[in-house]
Amino acid sequence: GWISIETDSSPIADMVNDYSGLSLTGETSIARQTEEGALMIPPMRFKDNAALEVMIPASNAMALIILAVNGVEGRFENTVDYRQQEVLAVNRYLPSADWGVVVKMDRSEALLGVSTFTSTVLVSLLVAMTLVLILSLAIIRSIWTPVREVIASARAVSGGDRNEAHRPTAASSSGSQSRLIR
Repeated sequence: GWISIETDSSPIADMVNDYSGLSLTGETSIARQTEEGALMIPPMRFKDNAALEVMIPASNAMALIILAVNGVEGRFENTVDYRQQEVLAVNRYLPSADWGVVVKMDRSEALLGVSTFTSTVLVSLLVAMTLVLILSLAIIRSIWTPVREVIASARAVSGGDRNEAHRPTAASSSGSQSRLIR
């Protein structure tokens, strides 16, 4: 014998149609297994009038919802959905209801935060490295200029110019070194 129970499916539809945390492309799909494949139970986000109207054929064995209604559960990082979009997805089989559930989001949208973070870090590193380079060049110049003056005086003196007197500039910190050479 058969028992038929008629219930209100609006709580399920409300849950599936709540896209909180699923951004613009996320979607929850629920289906039950039939002989022909998986019959979508609630409405689908990107297919109008899909509730109890869309059948995913059993021959489409790698479809996430077919896997779910057959009890194959998992996380999928490189798969394509019914819109032919690359998605990140997870599916589960609910044995008490004999339903398969798939929650998915477009891969590009799911990884957008990671891409943005990576770009921000790279730009920050580039700016920091540029500032360090500029600061290093300024420090090297402040050290090298007085040393170069002392070297020039030393060469002049060693060349026989006894009149060469090194007068350190105000910025020069090597006055003591030049006095040692004289």
